[in-house]
Amino acid sequence: QRQEAALPKTNIAIINFIGDTGKNQWNVTIRNNGPVSLQYKDINEWQVFVDDKRADISSIEPSSSGTIQVNGVIKIIIDNSTLGASIHQPHTVKVFGPQATQAFAGWSPKG
Repeated sequence: QRQEAALPKTNIAIINFIGDTGKNQWNVTIRNNGPVSLQYKDINEWQVFVDDKRADISSIEPSSSGTIQVNGVIKIIIDNSTLGASIHQPHTVKVFGPQATQAFAGWSPKG
């Protein structure tokens, strides 16, 4: 019996990464580029790494579980208090989601 490696059924992309210094958090916006919708049961199906440090996920908007339709977006809110990522420094962001989905992005401060 042959086993296939887990390949993602759909593709996700990081479309925004915004630091909120007032709340000491980062907001990571993920879009499902398709070709199929992506279901997730809870926040534990997601992992976010900033500069190769695992971030603590505080919540997901609009819901901690649900389906991301093709071209739909969710916002993953990560706690910066243990991460300590500066809004004044460039960062690499990696997101690993359900069904073997993953996305990578670089971020640089404006200015």
